[in-house]
Amino acid sequence: MLRDMSILSYRGVRTWPPTWLWTGEGENQTARGEVGVLKEVRISVVDPWQPGAVRPYNRIYLFMNYRGSGYVGCLILDEPAACLQIGRILAEVCGRTMKQIGDLDLEHLL
Repeated sequence: MLRDMSILSYRGVRTWPPTWLWTGEGENQTARGEVGVLKEVRISVVDPWQPGAVRPYNRIYLFMNYRGSGYVGCLILDEPAACLQIGRILAEVCGRTMKQIGDLDLEHLL
């Protein structure tokens, strides 16, 4: 399952589920864990060793709605290729709940 994948970590720290920050949309409901519905995914992938690389890099920004309010979370990964692949997969499952996304079996894709 996606939630158990070791690749969803940065420097040994797990990044799933993300910490959710209220975007100012709706009322702050203090979202925690695998809650809400994924609405949008943005991927930021840059080789950190490339001259002039701009930070932040290797991040997947997740935008979700929870009880009528908007939140953003960030998955940071060590590997740029994995970041891009996971980000693309997550973009394809917009509209699903974060719990459903955590339940996805993606081990065969990596």
